Amino acid sequence: DVLGSRGLGDVYKRQVLLIILFLVGGRTFSQVHYSIEGSTDHEYEGRKVALVMLEEDNRQADSTNVVNGKFIFKGELLQPCWAAVCIDGVDGIFTVLENGNIRICTDGKEGWCEGTPINDVFQKSWREYQVLNRAARDDFKKLDSLSVETERKKELYAITREKVIKQTKEFIKRTVYENLDNIIPAFWIRLFQEQITGDELNAMLAGASPVLKSNRFITKLLSVQEGSSFVDSKVELPDSTKVYLSDYIGNGHYVLVNIWASWCGACIAELPEIRNAGEKYASKNLKLLSISIDRDRKDWEKALKRLGLPWTQVLADYSFVNSYGINKIPVLMLISPDGVILKRNFGIEDLNRLFQN
Repeated sequence: DVLGSRGLGDVYKRQVLLIILFLVGGRTFSQVHYSIEGSTDHEYEGRKVALVMLEEDNRQADSTNVVNGKFIFKGELLQPCWAAVCIDGVDGIFTVLENGNIRICTDGKEGWCEGTPINDVFQKSWREYQVLNRAARDDFKKLDSLSVETERKKELYAITREKVIKQTKEFIKRTVYENLDNIIPAFWIRLFQEQITGDELNAMLAGASPVLKSNRFITKLLSVQEGSSFVDSKVELPDSTKVYLSDYIGNGHYVLVNIWASWCGACIAELPEIRNAGEKYASKNLKLLSISIDRDRKDWEKALKRLGLPWTQVLADYSFVNSYGINKIPVLMLISPDGVILKRNFGIEDLNRLFQN
């Protein structure tokens, strides 16, 4: 008995020792030790600075204030991830939290990151995108100033839009393939996911490194591609009741999901067509579900009263936006009776073809 007790005691001690080593040594599992050092112009003195984790539904991980034109963040992570440094009065400065000393700089007009390998490469692609973006805005401004017939202007708009989309896709494709060993592609794919088909996404990621494939932006986008089951999310009804998307999706009927907001003119313009589609295809077992991403609940409630929409209306938070990679609205998704995403990022005019097939 004594020997048996000692044996059990030894086993117990070893188990306790392993637990202690695990808890104490947990910090050794951290792969990323980042340091952010920021410098700003004197006009930002005393302002709040927040470190926002973009991959975690914009969670604020830390905050400080500008003191003597400086601010500092330090931390540890299991793997590199996307974040934003948000200074009051400056657009969020995108950065990759990676090993090393990341420098955040501002010049009174804009901010940028530098100082670590991935951030230096990202900054180069960011500047290239800004050039493309400015050129596109200039092209559309020129079209606005043209004195031509309405139909001709529509044609020119369509041609210009196709050119911009083509240039953007070429930029994304090149940037992705040049950075398959890091998480830079995750940012651009997340930003322009509506322009990338599921097949294109899979082809891009075929040769990706594990760190890119395991990035939260990528894993979330892969989970909501056509052919995948919808991802459930908590939302609110107009009377503030908390419900889930699964209360309306995957229950034996097709669902046309419309993602919109009260401030989106194109969204408002599309609502009558959505209503018509709901009536037209009711016999095909189609139901409508509108999901608003309004940040101000009162704006959403006012819009509902003004518009009088007779189908189910819900309000979502940023976790829904992040889960589905929503960057631009309006967005349409068609979901099957058993909850599979059949189509997303399509036009209401395509519904005829979808139901005929």
